[in-house]
Formats: sequence, C-alpha cells, structure tokens
Amino acid sequence: MLTDEDYKIINNTIQGALMPISTLIKEVPTRIVPDYADSVKTYIFDLKSNPKKTSKNADATQADMALTSESFDLEAFSTPNAVVSHSMIEQLKAKGLDIGKSIDLAFAYSLIAFENQKVISILDSTTGTGTIDLTTDTALHERLNSIQAVVNDMTNKKIPITNLKLVMNAGDMSRLNFNEYMKAGTAVLENDLKIKVIPCSEVTTGTAYLYESNPLIMDVAVAQLSKLYKVNPKTNPQDYDEFYLQDKFGGKIKYNDGVRKLTVTLA
Repeated sequence: MLTDEDYKIINNTIQGALMPISTLIKEVPTRIVPDYADSVKTYIFDLKSNPKKTSKNADATQADMALTSESFDLEAFSTPNAVVSHSMIEQLKAKGLDIGKSIDLAFAYSLIAFENQKVISILDSTTGTGTIDLTTDTALHERLNSIQAVVNDMTNKKIPITNLKLVMNAGDMSRLNFNEYMKAGTAVLENDLKIKVIPCSEVTTGTAYLYESNPLIMDVAVAQLSKLYKVNPKTNPQDYDEFYLQDKFGGKIKYNDGVRKLTVTLA
C-alpha cells in the first residue's frame, strides 16, 4: 500500500518537478475535457529550454520545466491527456523501485499507451512489410528501389519521419557513383527522399539505431511542449492524477525505439 508520505511525494513530484517525457508526437488522438473542467486551473509547466534533438544526448527529459499557475476556461478544450495511476505506482514500488522512478514510469506508460495510438495504427495498417532484400544476388539499384518504396509508403501514410539515413557497407558506398544510372538513383535518395547516405563506420550511439543489419534509420518529427494542465478527478478515494496537454513535447515515438524496423534478408 502507498503511504501518506508516498502520496505527498507523488503530488510534489507532479506539481514541482515534472519533466518532459519524450514520447509525444504531432499526430495524436484527442478527447474533450470532461464535465469537471472547472477544476482545471492549477498547475502549468512551461518548457524553459528545448533539448537538442540531433545531439548524441537527444533527450527531451533533460529540458528544464518552470512551474507557473494560471486560470482559464477549458469547457470546449479538445486535447491529449495522460493519467498517472496510483495503483500502478504501488505495483512498481512493490517491485523495488523507489517512488520517484515509479511515478516517472507510470506517467511514461500512460503517455506511451495513449499518445502513440494514432501512429501505431498507421504503422500497423501500412501495406507491405518494409522488407529489404540484401542478399548478394540482389543488385544494388534494386535494393535502393526497395528502400525508396518503403519510404514513399511511409510518407504517403503521413508518418512523421525526419533525418533519414541509409547506412551502407564500404563496398556498396564505392559503387553508388559507379555510373550515371547509379548516380541518378543516389540523387533520388538524397534530394527527393532526403535520405543521407552514410557508411556504417559513421553510425554512433545517438546518431542512428541499427537492428542487426537493418540499413534505414530515422527520427520522428515532434513538437515541443507549451503547457500541461492537471485535472483533479472526482473520485474518492482518488486513484489517479489526470493531465491535459495543450501542445505536445518533444522526442521520438515509442515504436521500435523510435525507428521503423525493416526486415533485412542477408545471404
């Protein structure tokens, strides 16, 4: 069971030390603020500094939050929401986590579960598996065509991908400009699809994610948090804290660790 001190820590954490969690994206489902919206006037957290999305330490949780307060009308406010479950915190605490980490995990879990519904449904409904055949019998231009098809498919589905990189081995890198045909294919990748071709030696932690030999990596376009509002639900005893977000905060979607995983067939 959670103690009175635990609940005090939960409340203090939410009110004064809530940090952005990098799971939210631009295209998220929304729901209308419920009837008890008149209680929404309490805690507002403003983002003071934006995390660097492209740095090695790209982590929205490192951004500073400043606590302010404001009263405003949310009668017809349609917005994403997140719920911090006290019972989940209790379960995490029972597994040995300290109360602070339990709060963070419970909040992150809620955001991941709710905010990613839209994108995960898009990815799941994307036709094709995104398979790239990299057997030795497959010509390089055919591999490039396969990659182009996958990226076009994702773009057509409006999946918010950015910062694409194609990781290639040294042998294939040397063949990209072998003739005019290959140069044209490379130009399509780099100019039309905005895919940066890099050798595998340039892949570093924070720059790219490689699943085994998967060659295509990307970030997800995100917005930065503007304001976060806490709602006090009318439950007794209160088992959760609920939040509504006017805007979204930054990071990568929690879907295959922010990467569209492509199945690669090797010889």
